[in-house]
Parts: sequence; C-alpha cells; structure tokens
Amino acid sequence: MLEIAQVRFISWKGIVVLLSIALASTQASSHPPVNSSGQLLGCRLERQIWPITGFQDRSSADDVSLCTVGSVDRSFAALHLCSQWDGPIAIVFYARSEAEATGLTLFIRETLGPYCSSRSQAVRVKLVGMCSESSAKSDVLPFPVNFLRWNSVTLAETALVLYLDIDFVPSEGAHSRLKESFVNGNLNSSNSVLLLICFKTKPNSLWPKPPGITHRSGSRLQVEADHISVQKLLEQTLLGDVESPGLPLTFFSHGPADYKRFLSLAMSSRGFQEPYQVQYSFWFEPYFVIDKLQWDGIAGEGLFDTRFHKMGGDKAQLSYEVATRGYQFFVQPGAFLVHVPENERFLCEPQLGEICHFARRSILDWPVQYT
Repeated sequence: MLEIAQVRFISWKGIVVLLSIALASTQASSHPPVNSSGQLLGCRLERQIWPITGFQDRSSADDVSLCTVGSVDRSFAALHLCSQWDGPIAIVFYARSEAEATGLTLFIRETLGPYCSSRSQAVRVKLVGMCSESSAKSDVLPFPVNFLRWNSVTLAETALVLYLDIDFVPSEGAHSRLKESFVNGNLNSSNSVLLLICFKTKPNSLWPKPPGITHRSGSRLQVEADHISVQKLLEQTLLGDVESPGLPLTFFSHGPADYKRFLSLAMSSRGFQEPYQVQYSFWFEPYFVIDKLQWDGIAGEGLFDTRFHKMGGDKAQLSYEVATRGYQFFVQPGAFLVHVPENERFLCEPQLGEICHFARRSILDWPVQYT
C-alpha cells in the first residue's frame, strides 16, 4: 500500500481523482468504456480496418504487442513506429469527421497495412470516429484519449502489451529485450510491470532524423529510419541534447525510473542485462509491459480508465492503480524510448500525398487544450 508521504506537490483535485481510483480498484467488477460522468460513450464509427483477406500475419501467444492510438495528423508517425518495432502492433485511429475517416481508411489499406505485412509484422488496426457524450452530432469529442487507449489494448492478440503514445519510438532491439525478460527471465507477469525509460530531445535536435520513404520498382513501400541505439543515446546525452520528459517543470512523471542507474549500466555493458527494480512515487506515468489477461483492475483487459478523455492524469491513473494493487516496477536496461522532435517531417512525408493534406488541416483545427 502507498504511503501518504508519497503524495506531494500535486493539487488536491488530482489527489481526490486518484484516490477515487484506488477505492474503486478494491472492487472486483470492471466497467465498459464510459465518459467522465460514468455514461457510455457513443461513437458513430467503430470498425476494424486491418487485416484484410490475403494479409493474415498472426502474432505468437508469448509475444509482446505494442499498442498505440493516433489521429490523422499522426498517421505518418504510425508508419515510423512500425518500422522501429519488430513485434506485433495494435493501433486505433480516431477520426473527427467523415472526411478524416475516409483519408485514414485509404492510408491504412493502401500504405500502413501492406507495409507491415511486407515485414511479416502482425498488425491490427481499428478506426473509431465521431464519439460524443450526447446524441448531438455537433458534440464530437476532439480525442477521447483513454477510451482510445482502452480499445488499442483490447485489440492486441497477445497477453503481454506495451502501451506507447505514438510520438515515442523504441530503440533498436527493444522488442527482443522485453520479450526475453518475460519469457526467459525471472519476471513474474502476475505481479510485475517492465518499464522502458523515456528520453526527450531538445526542440532543435537533429536526432533522431525523420524517416525517409522510398518506392522501389517491383517492391512495396520502404521506410528508412534513423538508428536509435544506446550508443547514440549516450552521445546525445553528453551533448546535452536529451533529457527526461517533463523537465524543467516536474521530475515526478518519469524520474523514478532512475536515469543515473540506467545510463551507468548503458556505459558499462552492451549485452543483455537483468531488469532493475524501482519504487513508485505519486504521479509516476511510465510506459510499461503488463499482462492484460492477469489484470483485474477497474477497466478490465483494456487497462485504462475511460473516464479520462482529456489530458491530465490520463496515464498517471493506470500506474497509480498498478501500484495500489501491489505490482512491482522494473526497468529494462539496454532499451529505451525517445520522443520524436517537433518537426514537420515527422508529421508527414510528401510521397504520402493526400494524407498530408488531411494532417496539416487537422493540426490547424486542433483544440488548444489538446495540443
């Protein structure tokens, strides 16, 4: 059980919200996707777009699925993410209009799905659109974030899942290291979660470079991504180009992952290393692998509490509930996540054509509270 002393430097409103989660998590029942008032969300569009007939790559039961969510302005980021992950992926896209839904459907069927299949990568993609808390069509939610996360996790075919926001990309070999720690290591998936530590580059950073898109004669789409290695991370750290997400305002979101220890291990070894344990502290919101089938939290197999459909506490609620249920937090050495720079080339690639038009227009229309 958490100590009261760990609750610090946070508003009383935030404390009340998370304490309500802790109280609810003591009950065995789980709830379907609901809004902040406990009412069911209504969506005018919910359908699985991929795989389609002829593309039936399947993941193995003991694998680790990467789960993510995005909108039309992050469609290219999904392609980048797939190129950096060697395992199965589950993606839920959100459309705020019929036009966005049409653009996303074409992108998934003609670009994203075939690209993943060309890599023998099992990918499942669902399109959700125009969700609201009422019957009024004008009351479309801009981006019901935890509702979408819940859908992406339930979409995954494997028990072990890693939820990751779409603007973070994993380092080379992250998938194999995570899988090895659970399949061949000493971690118990019934009471442990395995973190990937996060780094964020400075706004003017040139690393990692935007991925390049090429079409070669007689072959499918090719994505040429930058090397995201531990060695490169160490070089960028020495240059002062990377830092923990959230700095300089707060260290609590990711600081408990112990950056000093992670970097020390990175400098001392290049082989596989056993995960090290860290302690939870309030408002910690890491990205981690968890066994969704052994999870008995309030949101069930989908993990995320769908009452959070705006930014603020949306990820912290899950790690808080994980901690209150007695799970142990471990960090995977030798693998990490990096937030891609705020660069237009990460949002679109000219060769993708029409989807770029939708992406740019979506960014201009995006509500201030969601940017």
